[in-house]
Amino acid sequence: MSTKLSPFLQWLALLLLMPLLAVLAYGLVDLLIAPLDGTAVNGPGGGVNTAVPYPTVTPIPATATPLPVGYSRTNPHPVGSTVHMRDWEVATVGNIIRGDEAWRILQEANYFNDPPPDGSEYLLVQFRLAHTRQTGEEQYLALHVTGSQNVLHYSFDNGEVPPESVLDTTLPARGKSEGWEAYTIAAGERNLVVMIEDLHNYDEMSQYLSLTDDLAPVIPYEKLREIQPNDVGGDPAHPAALGQTVLTNFWQVTVLEMTHGEAAWQQLLETNRYNDPPPTGMEYVLCRVQVRYLGLVDEPALVSRFSHFWAQSGQGEATERLPIVVPEPELDIELFPGGEFTGWLAFLVAVDDPTPLLVFEPDVVLPEEAAERYFAVVRDGR
Repeated sequence: MSTKLSPFLQWLALLLLMPLLAVLAYGLVDLLIAPLDGTAVNGPGGGVNTAVPYPTVTPIPATATPLPVGYSRTNPHPVGSTVHMRDWEVATVGNIIRGDEAWRILQEANYFNDPPPDGSEYLLVQFRLAHTRQTGEEQYLALHVTGSQNVLHYSFDNGEVPPESVLDTTLPARGKSEGWEAYTIAAGERNLVVMIEDLHNYDEMSQYLSLTDDLAPVIPYEKLREIQPNDVGGDPAHPAALGQTVLTNFWQVTVLEMTHGEAAWQQLLETNRYNDPPPTGMEYVLCRVQVRYLGLVDEPALVSRFSHFWAQSGQGEATERLPIVVPEPELDIELFPGGEFTGWLAFLVAVDDPTPLLVFEPDVVLPEEAAERYFAVVRDGR
């Protein structure tokens, strides 16, 4: 037979337990709010409580994990390696050919091949490619060259006919090709590496293969860190003058030469006889512009007359753009940190506009580079 307490006795027991529960709760709160480092604090009645210290968490150094061999210009695959990618295998065959010997071979390959531009030389590289996918559509592999100039040299920028056999970089599944690619590089450029880019798999990192036994390209980080942005050309009312240098977070830009009107049109016509004349009331302005990439990440950055430069009227309206062929080299290039390039661009302005401007928009993707810079259009020559 079970014994059940009366309601009065239940109430009395609860009343007697409440002080004990209050003391236990107070002690628990005191323990929870005590300093985590074990310092003493005053307890009830002026006593001292010492909290048990928690283990100290050792911070993890925020150092970047080095990339594997072949995934950076400064640590490329060694000369003669076979590069394995998701869908490709790439290797070079034999030694590279450059300079006078490369020009001699190109002359023999095609009578109409032109000599290299001043300050440049030709580079010939023989590749062996294999598209390793077993099924699927054909894919394209890009093979660019870079070196001590920190400029990306595209194979398709060289219009010369290479010797037989010509390399085919667009291959079907299980396709293979072996042949020559021709490049135009700076005369005497060192530290040559191939940048291998799979243009079908955009999520795959580019890989780098050394072409020479000398050191990998050197990035002038210390000098680049010393360069600070300026406010030159930041206001359309006070544009940068001819020869004045604009400095943004990532770019250094200087307009070196500017021609307009009939002189500019004749130069464009000599460049390509299919160029269209300027519309009525408009004239061409032809500029030679020097750019330098100041970023600190060792990846190529694009600067182009098509996407980074445009013209606006004195009233702030963008002027019409026409597809126009400009003198070589045109300003359309990818640069690595410290890389510098000088090229041509052309645009239209109204003949009767006294204050047209050339606008440089550094990079609309990066918020810190969103500010446009303005250059005055000079109509009195160079």
